[in-house]
Amino acid sequence: MTNVCKFTYIKLSIKFSTTQTTTMQLKKQLYNSGLRQNFVAQKVGISDSYLTRILNGTRTPKDQSIIERIKNAIENKK
Repeated sequence: MTNVCKFTYIKLSIKFSTTQTTTMQLKKQLYNSGLRQNFVAQKVGISDSYLTRILNGTRTPKDQSIIERIKNAIENKK
């Protein structure tokens, strides 16, 4: 008698909102830039904890310019 394992593959489709996609991209860019998160937060003028919440997707900034400022701070590395 042999044991047979059967696996069922489930196709999983996940849709991300534009904000989630943007924050995931920013998080990846920040990691790849080698910059410290507190440095970027300081350049943007927000707290480190607020930046963490934005990057983790638990907080959506009311002012979309914050996203642009984060992006610019990461890209400029100054």
